[in-house]
Amino acid sequence: EQTLHELRSLPGLESATISGDIPLVGFSRYLYARYDREVPPVEERAIAPGHDIAPGYFKTWGVPLLAGREFNEHDTADGQKVCLISQAGAKQVYPGENPIGKSLLLAGVPWEIVGIVGDVRSVRVAEAPGMEIYRPWAQHNFPFVNVAVRSNLKVDAVTRLVQSALTKVNPGLAIAV
Repeated sequence: EQTLHELRSLPGLESATISGDIPLVGFSRYLYARYDREVPPVEERAIAPGHDIAPGYFKTWGVPLLAGREFNEHDTADGQKVCLISQAGAKQVYPGENPIGKSLLLAGVPWEIVGIVGDVRSVRVAEAPGMEIYRPWAQHNFPFVNVAVRSNLKVDAVTRLVQSALTKVNPGLAIAV
């Protein structure tokens, strides 16, 4: 929260976010199943790329929200487990249905679908989009953080601003640009 607050207060940055991965560079895989139907055994469940993200992720990456809502400050570690899914995933898993308000079983826990977002090719550019699952950083996260920002400033200026902000929040932080 401190990191995002500091980044979002920088002049010249349109948006900032943190996540466990970035498109086309690493991702987790989540076993999932529809929670409103008979749940298959673990070995028969579908698998999809999964992403742990902070609010602002979709704005920063230019991914549209197509239905429902994005994550916000109310999606805390102690709150209702919520997720967003990709448009291709919604069509694949819930053909002809509205998945908003339904739940996916992830790691044995039901996660309510609160939004549908545009498709991102997170595995390979040449591979058609499929199911993608997004969970709030506050509810599930990876120990390594990726920082992404959107700006019209030159790359060198953005790099200096971000490095300054990050070291202000955590002076011992190791930064790779």
